[in-house]
Amino acid sequence: MMRLATILFTYVLWSVAPTAVADQNRTPTEYEKVDTFVNEALGLPVVESLANLRKIGLVTREKVRVIPNKHDPKQDDEIRILQFDGLAIKAYFPARNYGHGIIAGVTVTKPQWKLRHGLNVGVMAKAVESVLGKPDERDSDRMMYCGDVVCGTFFLHGNRVIRVVFEGGVD
Repeated sequence: MMRLATILFTYVLWSVAPTAVADQNRTPTEYEKVDTFVNEALGLPVVESLANLRKIGLVTREKVRVIPNKHDPKQDDEIRILQFDGLAIKAYFPARNYGHGIIAGVTVTKPQWKLRHGLNVGVMAKAVESVLGKPDERDSDRMMYCGDVVCGTFFLHGNRVIRVVFEGGVD
């Protein structure tokens, strides 16, 4: 499970780039802590093979979509969403190269998937703020923290984290 953690967050690709921007008032130390968290919360590498992603746990569902490459219309790329119990990983495979999947998003919905600093599903919002500081965006049911490329959003219910989503955009 810890290996899974590392794969999930880091530089991402596909989807829409996050709309929030990292808080410009953070100190360099605070910024580094947030950027490291959103990129490495589960401890997964940026690039991982499909075979290794499947070793994370029992895949309960897998969706596959073939898309044309934005830069080379003759090339087909593939997006896969692998779902596990309480975890979903979205990976992009350029030229359908299954040895070179780029992690494009991660959603954690169960506390069994351990995140950096103990900021797992189930913790209180105050715990998140005490570790990462003031969020870049906040409303009554979510807190968003952004680094250079990836944003992590903590979804809340009754001031408790019920889901954590990491996503970003790279062309």
